[in-house]
Amino acid sequence: MNHKPTPEQERIFLFIKKRPENILIRAYAGAGKTTTIVEAAKLLPKDKNIIFLAFNKHIQEELKTKLPEHVRCYTTYGLGTAAIKRKYGDKIQFDEFKIDKIILKKSKSWDLGSEFHSDDAISQYLDNIKKLVNYCRLTLTLKPEYVPYIAERYDINISKSKDIKRVLKVLDEATTDRKFFDYTDMIYLPAVDNGIWMFPQDYVFVDEVQDLNRCQIKIIEKILKRDKVSGKTTGRLITVGDFFQGIYGFNAADEKSFEWFEKFPKTKILPL
Repeated sequence: MNHKPTPEQERIFLFIKKRPENILIRAYAGAGKTTTIVEAAKLLPKDKNIIFLAFNKHIQEELKTKLPEHVRCYTTYGLGTAAIKRKYGDKIQFDEFKIDKIILKKSKSWDLGSEFHSDDAISQYLDNIKKLVNYCRLTLTLKPEYVPYIAERYDINISKSKDIKRVLKVLDEATTDRKFFDYTDMIYLPAVDNGIWMFPQDYVFVDEVQDLNRCQIKIIEKILKRDKVSGKTTGRLITVGDFFQGIYGFNAADEKSFEWFEKFPKTKILPL
């Protein structure tokens, strides 16, 4: 560091070097959390598998210039895409219109002309179907009884039983399709497909945990190293977040994301 660490930073560094617990750094605006977590990464052994999950591509590129060479830096979307391609290779291709095509195919048998009085109304209805399918994926909502809750939570005008069934049919085909993947699939498929393997990590750093959705949290669970016999987590989780600065509700950020990391086993919460 270019300046003397604050007492709170020194305590964080001491815990990382000397203690075995997982760590959640409860940071506040302007507290220097990026500097702190980068310096913390430098304290870990170079012979360990260490990954830093940046919140977006811009932050990832910035961190690559600051983190030690032995610390790999990804976004969850980049990590998920690499895992998908490692599993399925050239058999699966990116298609940003994957959900649109599934909906278009299935809607031909829905007789929407008898339900709506204009093309605009039909277009709006299909757009709502797509939104709900995407939110169901991002929140890992796969059971029919919870779909209406997701529709209400994100103010999507879908409530009838037949509409929910249509959403679930689109969701089912999107989930089982291994010919194409879209942007949401980059994190959804690794979260639900146990055949998609990820390299286990001794240390996992995660920034902005208050803005993570359920798919991203599931990926974090999957990459933490586990004991091959007991299945217990042996990888160490070092996270940073600001409970009061969640801004990614549109990306289905889980309102209990910060709480999930607070309750992660053997976690010490440290202020910054």
